[in-house]
Amino acid sequence: MTATMIEATPEAQDTINPQEAADQATTEDEGLAHDVGTLEYHFPEDLVLDEYNHRKKHHTEPDAKLKASVRDLGVQDPVGARPQESGKLGIYKGQRRWKAQLIANREAVKRGQPRRRIPVLVRRDLAGVDDDTLVLSMIENTHREQSSKRDVTDGLTQLALMDMSDAKRAKQARRLGYKPAEVAAANRAAQLSDEVLERLGTDGWDIVEQAEYAEVESVSDALWELNRARRDDQREGNKKRGHWEQAMAKLRARAAEAEKRAQITAELEAAGIPLVRPQWRWEGPVRPLSHLLNAVGKKMTAKAHAEICPDHAAYIDNDKPRAVYVCRNWSGNGHSLTPEEAAKATTETAEDKEAAKAERKRVIQGNKDWRAAREVRTAFLVRLINPGKDDPKEVSDAAWQWIMKATMGETYWFPRFFSSTGHLELVAKLLKVEPPKEGWSHRDEEPFARVIARRGRPGRAFLLLAKVAAAFERENMHDGAWRNPSREVAAWLEFLAGEGYTLADCERQLIDTIKAADEARQEAARKSDAEVEEELEQALAEAREETGHAPANTGGEASEPQDEETGADAAAVSDHQGDSEATEASEVTAEAGKEGEEVTLAA
Repeated sequence: MTATMIEATPEAQDTINPQEAADQATTEDEGLAHDVGTLEYHFPEDLVLDEYNHRKKHHTEPDAKLKASVRDLGVQDPVGARPQESGKLGIYKGQRRWKAQLIANREAVKRGQPRRRIPVLVRRDLAGVDDDTLVLSMIENTHREQSSKRDVTDGLTQLALMDMSDAKRAKQARRLGYKPAEVAAANRAAQLSDEVLERLGTDGWDIVEQAEYAEVESVSDALWELNRARRDDQREGNKKRGHWEQAMAKLRARAAEAEKRAQITAELEAAGIPLVRPQWRWEGPVRPLSHLLNAVGKKMTAKAHAEICPDHAAYIDNDKPRAVYVCRNWSGNGHSLTPEEAAKATTETAEDKEAAKAERKRVIQGNKDWRAAREVRTAFLVRLINPGKDDPKEVSDAAWQWIMKATMGETYWFPRFFSSTGHLELVAKLLKVEPPKEGWSHRDEEPFARVIARRGRPGRAFLLLAKVAAAFERENMHDGAWRNPSREVAAWLEFLAGEGYTLADCERQLIDTIKAADEARQEAARKSDAEVEEELEQALAEAREETGHAPANTGGEASEPQDEETGADAAAVSDHQGDSEATEASEVTAEAGKEGEEVTLAA
């Protein structure tokens, strides 16, 4: 028995007014097709699985409860199907119910009982409409029994590969509760194993994070580093994932380095050049060619050494992935050390060698961290200089301070940047425009004319900021900046942090180094003041020993009581009065002696 929905006859369709038709077209364009479908009953053996059925890999087999229910009652809820090119109907949702009835029918045939049909909602309007079919299948499986993370990833990958406009793809993604970026990233996330996908999805990783982890999965401790970065971002409420970006930059650099090393290794093996392990301190028979001189006292070259020496070999540098050529037995093959290396061999102590080894390790790791941070910093500057719809449309006061500082001639790095060659490439990168063509000159069109015309009044300041940022980054943020930190570099990093940039560990260490140096200098200044005070106290103490009492107005110890009316020192006043009385008594006694009178003086 077949139940169908009542559809309009051709005569009735002719009477639909144009406005109703337009409204219907608009509705269908904005949402998924609203046709419920035709309810029909079919033997499950006559149906096939639709190519765009969302659930394919996991949980597709009916469980014991479902099989028992279907065996007794048959399928109660209709499955969804649409016409296939083969002429059959393909199930895009309800796969487990369909399979349960197939099993029940096989058992019924064995028992000599009749087969059962299943209810099918046939969506003929979905014939050839693969994206809507996929979305409906994903929604169905999500709402009923949670599908596996693999099925979700594969479904989004299919959606990403379908031929449709970006706007429509974004709309379909929103219907499923995903961001367009997650749809675009699904294909990369699908490279992860089922186990990893399930674990990451259960831990709350979105598909973009899963896809980025897939890039660096081969790097040791990558999962630990990214989990820590996610926690840091969540703790700080960092929606722009600053810690995640810093961690990914370091992991990508490590992955790229490992890939480059593997490539160099393969090239050396193909050329028949043996590989040796790099050493932190080169001693013994193996030496880089840069340490050696040939038989006539000239510097050794790789080409000449490969031709004349049977012990030609190479290692891959620890700092940058590149082949460095060596001789495996320099003294046995008649080579000699350069004067610099010969001097080291005779003067370096064991402590010197260990210190140099440790410093070399520190520099190599520091260079790698600084280069990785530069990539994240540049990406942040691109976003800062090209604000999105939710970002500030004007530069901050702090940015204006840097613009004025550079353009008013208070720096050395800004004019030096424009005197160098090729300086416009970084400016173009920060402004998200094509760099000037090679050989560009001022006779040609200004390379930034279009972006200047495109920016409105508030946006013009961002053009200036792009120039200032490009100049500072190129002139001051080179590989050696972290080893010789300056206050200006620290101030630049603090400015970026104030704009929302998440500092890398090496950048925070640079700022801390400058702050510690400033505090040490201030402490030294305070110490100098204390030494001056101590010297003064010593001088006063020596004066007290000589005079027997403290000099007046020392400023160091508590002073004697002062006369309340004059403010003079009370002891000084008393001494002065005693001297005056003694003088007066002498004069009176002398006068009395002359006259023979006896004068009694009051004590």
